[in-house]
Amino acid sequence: IAADGLYLIALREEQQKYFVGVRTVFFRLAMFAGNGPLVVLAGHLETRFAEPHHAYAAFFGIMAVMMAAFALWHLFALPRAANDRAGDVRDAGAQVESFLGTFVSFFRKPGIVTSIAFLLLYRLGEAQLLAVAKLFMLDGAAKGGLGLTTEQVGVIYGIWGIIALLVGGLLGGLLTSRDGLRKWLWPMMLAMHLPNAAYWYLAHALPTSHTVIQACVMFEQLGYGFGFTAYLIYMMQLARGEHQTAHYALCTGFMSLGVLLPGMWSGKLQQMLGYEHFFVWVLIATIPGMIVGARLRIEDAPKGAAKTA
Repeated sequence: IAADGLYLIALREEQQKYFVGVRTVFFRLAMFAGNGPLVVLAGHLETRFAEPHHAYAAFFGIMAVMMAAFALWHLFALPRAANDRAGDVRDAGAQVESFLGTFVSFFRKPGIVTSIAFLLLYRLGEAQLLAVAKLFMLDGAAKGGLGLTTEQVGVIYGIWGIIALLVGGLLGGLLTSRDGLRKWLWPMMLAMHLPNAAYWYLAHALPTSHTVIQACVMFEQLGYGFGFTAYLIYMMQLARGEHQTAHYALCTGFMSLGVLLPGMWSGKLQQMLGYEHFFVWVLIATIPGMIVGARLRIEDAPKGAAKTA
């Protein structure tokens, strides 16, 4: 929330659009580091120490030093936004009143029902794909998977997938900063969802060529990076105005809910349908988000427009 707030108040709207792809990629890199190299480091330390608790003490010590180093770097490197200032609410009653007012004002925005439906449904297909895709890569052919090793999956997603995601995000940010979201909403929605068909192809054909598998994943990640730009920029537009940091936090809450709930049933659904039919369902699940997306009110601000804290 703090990072989102700084992003919103320190950058003009066209800058927010331009750098949205960079922001998405670095968020993904952070998640990858936390689930990949740092876990490998913990395992390596465990083999070096006789007692596992010594290994984990060393691991968390390394993490503490890294966090302190990052904090020191950010102290000097982060921009100082002119409108980043403390609020004037001091007593507890006024704080509660201010909080409730901020919360209620979000749900009074024009067309908020459609907006919330979009936040919940836009990632309905992708959220289910996300929960199952790597399992599909790791499972053997007997289970309908591709039978890759963990290392191969790490290379495909952690290197080539990230590169494709970066290109898609940068392209999306460049085009929306130049032309606005209204012009690119439909191309981005289609780019977000149609490349999911690459997983259906992989489940249907079960190719053994790593090049083919890698190309399919890169195609899907390229579309995801491009299409997800529309989602993030719409959240920025929805949060625009008074209390924009708090309202953007509410948007990200609905976004997380839209990923969490489909992810809860996706594994069981895959077991019922099998990988090939599951990926067909993923494509069908993208339709509601596009239907709602067609009803959105897109209000692109003029280039160079000032921010509202």
